[in-house]
Amino acid sequence: MVKSYFQLIKTGPLLWRKAYFYAEKNPIFLLLDRVATLFSDKLFSLIKSYRCNFIISTHPFVTAFLSRVKRIKKLKQPFYTIITDFVLHPAYVRNEIDGYFTASPHIETFAEKHKVSAEQFYHTGIPIIKDDVISLSKTYARFQLGLDQTDKISSSLQEEDWAMRIM
Repeated sequence: MVKSYFQLIKTGPLLWRKAYFYAEKNPIFLLLDRVATLFSDKLFSLIKSYRCNFIISTHPFVTAFLSRVKRIKKLKQPFYTIITDFVLHPAYVRNEIDGYFTASPHIETFAEKHKVSAEQFYHTGIPIIKDDVISLSKTYARFQLGLDQTDKISSSLQEEDWAMRIM
């Protein structure tokens, strides 16, 4: 599943973008809850074997899978998700989640819209490495990522436009 996800992002980013924004209004991501059943026993055994005191997820697919495990197996461990997108997406919202960590400042609007307590959200900002530990040239980084050296990376959506999508 991870390989398929990365392949889609790499080869069809526009398709992924359309699906991402389509899913904001049409909860196709809830299909992941059904797929999660295939992984629930394996995930449950991992949680038990590592004696997890809490659970943290960093991707909505995994969040869906772990939510299902927590519900089916009646786990008591606190469950947190780190929203790695710059915007809040309803695919992250699950009743089993105890807390959400996000860089988005639009917590109240999102929480109200999706009927989640705003107190469950922790605005963490965007983590920035202050030390110059990564010394890659732009050219080398683009090469490593398979990006065209001459293309400007641009987005037709500014931060305000992204924020408006959650309203």
